[in-house]
Amino acid sequence: MKYRTKKKVFGESGQSLLEVVISIIIVSLIVVGLARVAVLSLRSNDYAKNKNYSLTLAQSTYEEIRQEKESVDWSLFYSNHSGNPTVIDEVGSFSRTINYLVDPADSDKLGVEIIISWQDSAGVHSSSVSGRLTRWR
Repeated sequence: MKYRTKKKVFGESGQSLLEVVISIIIVSLIVVGLARVAVLSLRSNDYAKNKNYSLTLAQSTYEEIRQEKESVDWSLFYSNHSGNPTVIDEVGSFSRTINYLVDPADSDKLGVEIIISWQDSAGVHSSSVSGRLTRWR
């Protein structure tokens, strides 16, 4: 019995195993690259969201302190905050530190620094707002 083998004719299309393997490798590299970009984009988005929230929280804390200053007598406000120079509390997953910066030579001014910090997979981050409150009445 004779076996016939098919001869490859010039111009006949078809793909060898090597071509298929190379194509799979190229497609895999592209997919991995796109997945990496997507992960970095999600991390960047989370960081921006947390940074925005922390700045909003710091600013609102500063405004609350300023409103407190305006609602009470300066000497009472100054004595309440100059005796306790640092306040630390938690707001959700954020840590809020309020530093009252006292100048012993000038009791008409009180510095305030609010630091909001948080931790994510990339590490610890923080935002801060600072200002100076004065006796103006």
